[in-house]
Amino acid sequence: MRSGLRETLAHLLLILCGCFKKGQSGNSKGRPKSSKNAEPAWNEERLKDIVLQEAYRTITVQDGDRNVTVPMAQAVVLALAVNAARGQHRSQRLFAEILSATERQNKAHHDEWLETAIGYKIDLIGAVRSLELSSLGQISLLTGKIQGKYAFFTRFEEFGL
Repeated sequence: MRSGLRETLAHLLLILCGCFKKGQSGNSKGRPKSSKNAEPAWNEERLKDIVLQEAYRTITVQDGDRNVTVPMAQAVVLALAVNAARGQHRSQRLFAEILSATERQNKAHHDEWLETAIGYKIDLIGAVRSLELSSLGQISLLTGKIQGKYAFFTRFEEFGL
């Protein structure tokens, strides 16, 4: 079969199946306005997974006269610190900001932990004191054991108890 005849038959089949209407050409609905420069949407969680995977991928870096295998994130921080020590102002500023933010977060975490520990201690002191007050003579063995092993529980005045 000749190619011209083949194209004509294919075109006739498309007309017969209703894909094309006689006398009408092109896309009647047109191109959607948002499709010209649209990029595919990234799933945020997928992107986070990719970033974390790359951050903890191990690479080999030269440390003095030897090669060391470290995670990518550690290599980046190391390079940043070295450049800051060499006097690069942007590296110095960025390293100082990262260090300050990290220390602030560590302090906040420590303060939260300490506050929780003090809360537990105050609750325990209150429970022991209420047992002492409610049971009179029956609790004396327990109280003696707590005061013997954990002397810091006996200073009720510090917490206003």
